[in-house]
Amino acid sequence: MKFQQKPHKKTKDKKSFIENLREEEQKKMDRLIKTNEKENEDGNSEEK
Repeated sequence: MKFQQKPHKKTKDKKSFIENLREEEQKKMDRLIKTNEKENEDGNSEEK
């Protein structure tokens, strides 16, 4: 049996799923960075 040459339906879903995960992590990191900057406004923003 030969496989069909058309792309899978799920590859797009997987990609978007991974992208969603990355976006969520980015949002969390942004929140953490903002809270850190609010807590210590000494100019200690070396993580950027």
